[in-house]
This record gives sequence, C-alpha cells and structure tokens, in this order.
Amino acid sequence: MKQMKIMKWTMAALLAGSVAGHAALLTVDFESDTVGSNPVANTVAPGTASANIYCTVVDSSVNIAGTGNGVHIFDNTSLSGGSSRVGYDFSDGESAVRYDLKFARLSNGSANNFTVSMGAKGGALTSAGNRYFEVRLSGNGNLGYLDNGTATTITGAIALNTSYTLSIYANDSDSVITGYETGHDLAANSVDYWLDGTYLATGGLKSTLSDVTTAGFGRAQVSSGTGDVGLDYVFDDLTVTAIPEPATLGLVASFAGGIMFIRRRFTI
Repeated sequence: MKQMKIMKWTMAALLAGSVAGHAALLTVDFESDTVGSNPVANTVAPGTASANIYCTVVDSSVNIAGTGNGVHIFDNTSLSGGSSRVGYDFSDGESAVRYDLKFARLSNGSANNFTVSMGAKGGALTSAGNRYFEVRLSGNGNLGYLDNGTATTITGAIALNTSYTLSIYANDSDSVITGYETGHDLAANSVDYWLDGTYLATGGLKSTLSDVTTAGFGRAQVSSGTGDVGLDYVFDDLTVTAIPEPATLGLVASFAGGIMFIRRRFTI
C-alpha cells in the first residue's frame, strides 16, 4: 500500500513537471509600466520620444489591441539610426516555444514593416542576420513571413483599428512535435504561423544562422528598421511559452502506462 502511494506521488510529480513545461517563460501586459514612458524591457528604442518616432506605454484609450495598458510603437522617420523597438529576454536557450502577441494597426501607412522576431538571449535582432524567423506587419495592412529567408506576403490581411492575435510555434529541435494543436504537428527545425486561431503557413528557421542550434530561443522582439516610415501599431499581451519536446512527453506517457498496468494488478 505504501509503495503504491509513493508511485502515485511520483506520477503526480512527473505530470506536474510536464504541465510546467507549458508554463509561460515570459508574460508582458504593460500594466506595471508607466503610461507615457518607455516600457521596461531589455531593449527599447528610441530612448526619448519625438513626434516622428516613439515606443510608449499607453492606456485603454489608445490600446485597442487588448485591455488596459499596451505599447504604442510609431515610426515615421527616415533618419539614420531611427528605429523603434521593444525586446525581452526570457530564457537561456529554449528549443521549442510558442510566441503570442496581440496587435492592432492604428493608421494607414507604407509598405515598410514592424518585424516580430526571436533570436538568442541578449541578441540585438536589429537585422535579418540575427533573427531566427520573422513575421512582418506592414503599415499598409500586409502581413508577411520568412521561410528560411524567402519572403511571403499576405496582402491586406490586417484591417485598421482591429485587434488580432498572432501565434508563432517554433521548433529548433530535430524531432517532430506531434499534436501541438489539434490536427497539427510541428516539424523539426520549423515555424508555424497562426492568426486569430487560424493556421496560416509553415516556414523554416534560418539555416544560415549557426547559433540557432547552439543558442536556442532566448529573446522576443518587435522592431522597425532604420529608415522605415509609415508604421503605427499598438501591441499587448506578449507571452512566450515552452512547448514540451517529444522525449519529455514520451517519458510521462511511459510512466503513466506503467502505473495503469500496476493498477490492473493491485488495489491502490
């Protein structure tokens, strides 16, 4: 009887560990940030707001992407060094993650874009050369993504003054993650893109980045490029969640199978 109880406790601990694998590595809702100031982040620009470029915490009167506070990122300057961004470190090298972000386009602009990306912890992510993947939110309402460096654009996907939820599932491991969403597997070394719960496409991680497999995912960022203009978005509820790898899920499943076998032979 005592041994059976110990097994039950062990099983509970393993299941708890598996559930913890789904726990958020990063949660940012901007509620603790000061309205009218830069958000508190690992990287933020510009440091001082101006009429043509800023990254500023706003309240619910502006934040139509979510509820309460959000961050309003605006870039309408072509000056050298003019880039608006906010980025957060969340881990020291995750191999499979889910990245969620709410956003809304506040005014019509150019074909330039904000880039939603991930890279190594502490990485600048200010150029395509150090981003593992990219989603591009254009000032004119287009949505694009990169498949191993090749750009694909969905024209007119983003309406004005409408809240969307972008979900990105990224797998830097060499194994398929089965059933991460109902009816969907996540291929090895790939990225799946979803918008408002609807699957859009699968892309590849950038094979030219040698540090993808060594460093893993560690920073999430939204940024414009130097010289970009006509960008006006508000963002909210940025979260990064670990996706359990197949080996972890297999261990839990095997242990569960053993417990079920024992239960058929003993009364717990």
